[in-house]
Amino acid sequence: SECAMAGFCECLTWVLLNTKENYDYLRRDVDLELTGKEPIPRAFQKHPPTGAKSPKSKLAAHDAESLYYPYEINPVPVQLSNPKTRDFEICRTSLIPCLLKVLQSNKHNPPPIKLFEVSDVVIQSSLAETGARNERRLAALIAGTSSGFETIHGLLNQIMWSLNLAADFEENVNKRVQRRYHLEEIDDAAMFPGRQAKIMVGDVCIGILGVLHPEVLEHFDMSFPASVLEITLEPFLEWLRE
Repeated sequence: SECAMAGFCECLTWVLLNTKENYDYLRRDVDLELTGKEPIPRAFQKHPPTGAKSPKSKLAAHDAESLYYPYEINPVPVQLSNPKTRDFEICRTSLIPCLLKVLQSNKHNPPPIKLFEVSDVVIQSSLAETGARNERRLAALIAGTSSGFETIHGLLNQIMWSLNLAADFEENVNKRVQRRYHLEEIDDAAMFPGRQAKIMVGDVCIGILGVLHPEVLEHFDMSFPASVLEITLEPFLEWLRE
């Protein structure tokens, strides 16, 4: 709702796409031979129980699944064994390329163009029985005559505030604020150097934001600058229960 109130239009895109769109067009690399190389979920340091599922082990497995993972910039995708077309050969690991495809189809509209999506990505997971896990994410994009970084940063602050988080620099916050977040520098090839950051809550990375690299925009036939934001919503499911 915060995105909609800020003038962003909601999108609903396909979960399937091709490797070029998911990685190459974003100037990111991935080793498709890797399987399940992922960070250990927070507060969970052991593999979930295997073998016969007693009531106690089922409860332990459920608890393990409810624990959250930090945001991954470049996780290993789930590949389709027999795709009908090469346009849909993997499950997306980010919502950003999907928003860029929508932007490409709507570039005839007057700027600024504001888009957002709340949906799942699919990531390989050695800790899941199926070998993969869904992760709910939120992504937003703004494209126009300027980069729009200030707008996307302001949107982040508003989203965090609605989820009971405040920035480290904010003072005199009310009692409903449960946690603080801050930005740290990163080096993501998809974004412009020096105009990108990861979003941290304590020592947990929950997302990224920044100005997209010109080469990324060229792949999607865009001639004007754009900024993006993407966060995982999984940690908030745990934090809001506290």
